[in-house]
Formats: sequence, structure tokens, C-alpha cells
Amino acid sequence: MAKNKKIAKRSKFKMYTRFSSMIEKGLANKRAMVPDDIRSYKGWDAIKLMYSMSDEANTPINALIIAAESRWETTGMNALFLRQVDVDALMNGKYTINKLPKLLTPFPSFTLCLPSEFEVRGIKPGGVLVSTYPDMDTFAESSRQAYRNIGINDCHMGSPQQQGDNILTLTYMDKDGAHNVMSYLGEQLEAVMKARSYKEFKGLVTDFKDKSRLDSDLSDAEKELHYVLLKIIVSLSVYAMAREDAIVDGFPKVKGFALDKTLEHGVKSSSLTASFKKRASPQDVYRTWFIRQLSHEKYYQGEYANWQPNSRFVFVEDTLVNSSASPKSLNLQKER
Repeated sequence: MAKNKKIAKRSKFKMYTRFSSMIEKGLANKRAMVPDDIRSYKGWDAIKLMYSMSDEANTPINALIIAAESRWETTGMNALFLRQVDVDALMNGKYTINKLPKLLTPFPSFTLCLPSEFEVRGIKPGGVLVSTYPDMDTFAESSRQAYRNIGINDCHMGSPQQQGDNILTLTYMDKDGAHNVMSYLGEQLEAVMKARSYKEFKGLVTDFKDKSRLDSDLSDAEKELHYVLLKIIVSLSVYAMAREDAIVDGFPKVKGFALDKTLEHGVKSSSLTASFKKRASPQDVYRTWFIRQLSHEKYYQGEYANWQPNSRFVFVEDTLVNSSASPKSLNLQKER
């Protein structure tokens, strides 16, 4: 009698769900009402159909979403995969940061592909689309391109909920199948890195002129999810600045690797190379790795004169207490 084979556990990662997917699903479910040629519409064609059928489709929220997807398409269609061990280490890392540089994220726009076990207060989001805009002109161009994709050349473009320089938007599909999108300014991202908890973050942002991120209609659990996502994104960005070999092409090397949906054509996959240490014994006491920012102008002279301000960091490996640390001074690339 043959022995039962042990089934290997699959490590499934979540891909971002495109905005057009809900339209495509709706068309497929209305076979009797929708002609065959229209039912086959995909991507921007499906979004174009939705906009042509209703003026109500052109909402500020939808404008933000299609601008973010346009930004992603025009900047390389990058997808960055994180293992749960990466998420945990980035959340627990120590950072000394005074002011974040403008060119922060490893890519201008990318999808953050999280492991299936990632969860915040019972919420398990799908893949997250991260899009950044150094200024409002960049956002406007992404919006114009999105509208050109659906055949609209003259329209009132939506704007991020907050306007200014150094804007970051998060977009993902929630449990109800709707797309959730929020925008954040640089000062909120800095507050994320200074806060040691969600509660502390809420206290830090009460002095902001625009507190709409915390005054929105999101539940407290959803707001905490956004805090965690921002913490992960900013932390991995700083980590990538401090370790120039931190991100490599390809999927993460894990057993049973799998995706929750088919990889879209043209997507460029990458992952962290970090080998975060695990304690050999519960009794071991480790000093966690930490990153210190070099902010003083003296660090941006000579060979570093053309480097972006606030872009140099010192990385110190995690060690057993009383063991010698190994500091490495690594830097952000001059241009992206």
C-alpha cells in the first residue's frame, strides 16, 4: 500500500487587483444583457465603457485610482514581494530619521505583494499599489495619461485628498470588492517613522493642519492597517537606501511559492535579499539592527556634493549583546 505523501505548505503572495476587474466581473455576470463584443472588454477598455455609461463614474476617488495605475504602468510595472519575516523585521527595526528625502521609495510606483498570512486586526488586504508624486505636476500628468487611456482629453481631473509636494497614495481592494485609496504627505510619513505604535502615531498627527486621514470614514482597524502599510513601505524604502543590494530581481526564494492570481504581462518582479536573523535560543539577547540618517550638510560635500539631501544612512547589523557590530555606510543612488 502506497504511503501518503506529505503535501508541502504553499507560500502564497497577493497581487494587486486592477480597478477594471470589478467592471470586467460585472460584464461577465450579465451575459443576457451585454453583447458578446462588449462583454470581452478588459483593462482600460472596460474603464472607458464605465465612464461612457455614467457621468457619476468620474469621482475624485476613481480619478485617484486610475492616476495611480497609470503611474504604475508608465514607470515600469514593478512588483515588490515581501515575506512575513521581512514584514516583521521592518516593523521592529530601529530608525533614527530627522527628515525623509523626496525620492524615497525604491520605485516611483510599485505593487507591494504581501504574504497571505499578513493581517492587521482581522483585515487581510490584497496586494497594495504604492504610487508617489514628487509634486502636483507629476500627479497631473499621470491623471492626464489615465484619461487619455479611456479616450477623454478634456475633463476635470481629481486631485489627491491632500495637495503639495512628496505625495504617496495607497490603493488596494478591500474585503467587499471595492478599491480603497488614500493619499499622504511627507510630514505624515515622517510621523510614521517617529511613532512606536499606532496610538502614538495618532497623537503625533493631531497637530497637522490637514488631519483628513484620521478624520475619514475608515474604521479604526482600517486606519491602523494604513499605519502599518505606511510603516512597512517607508521602512523598506529606508532599508533599501541603506543597503544598496537590498532589492534584487525575481521572486522571493521560499518553499511552495505561489501567487493568488496570474501575473500580469509586463510586470517586473523583485524581492528583498535580507537574511534577517532568528534567535538560536529564547535566552539569547539580541541588539536589533538599526539605521541612522546622516543629515548634516558636512556629509554632502566633496564626492557627495551632488547627492540628494538626507539620502545617506549608516546601517548597523544586529548582534548578540556584547558582540561587535559591523557598521556599513551605504547610500541612496544619486538619480532614479
